[in-house]
Amino acid sequence: MFCSKCGEKLDENSKFCIKCGAAVNTAQGIVNQAMVNMRASYQEPPKTVELPKKKNTERNVIIAVVGAVLFLVVVLIVVVSSNSPKQPSPQPQPQPQQQSQQQNADSDAFFLSGKAAFENGEYNRAINDYTEGIRLNPNDAEAYAYRGTAYSYIGDSDSAIDDFTQAIRLQPGYTFAYVYRSTLYRSKNNFKQARADINRALQFDPNNEYVKKLDSELREMGY
Repeated sequence: MFCSKCGEKLDENSKFCIKCGAAVNTAQGIVNQAMVNMRASYQEPPKTVELPKKKNTERNVIIAVVGAVLFLVVVLIVVVSSNSPKQPSPQPQPQPQQQSQQQNADSDAFFLSGKAAFENGEYNRAINDYTEGIRLNPNDAEAYAYRGTAYSYIGDSDSAIDDFTQAIRLQPGYTFAYVYRSTLYRSKNNFKQARADINRALQFDPNNEYVKKLDSELREMGY
């Protein structure tokens, strides 16, 4: 509390000012003290600082610059891509199963063509067609046997025997190959091999009349 006359700070219970001797008005002192406390605790509110607003023209300039840059980038990409050599798109490779099926189909076509040529007496052409079929399908026992027959018709018995042997290797129960090879062995006076082939043919096809006839002829010849 303060003296109301000279402003000296006084104790709360003081009745007289120790400086000027004036009597202390207790109520006024309380009011003065309250005013002092209020001034001490009062803080002025911060002044609001308004930032200057950006002008619309500055914003428009930035947007225009960014748009121009993007346009140039797009143009460069188009130019580079148009000048670069185009890579050929990879062609789908046939699957092994599909390729095998196609080869078998082509082999069958050559086989039929060879049969037609053989029936027309074109034995060399038949041999060529059978050879192409075998190239596409080397496991075709029938193609070997038919080509062996064509070889025998042009007098090439050795090539014919080789083809019938290959047909038997691929298809051990191939009666026709045994019979035809047996006749070729007979023509070369190799009766031992001819008898062996007829025995194998009888084993696989005992009721075949032609095989029985060849067997009987070999028996009459002592084989």
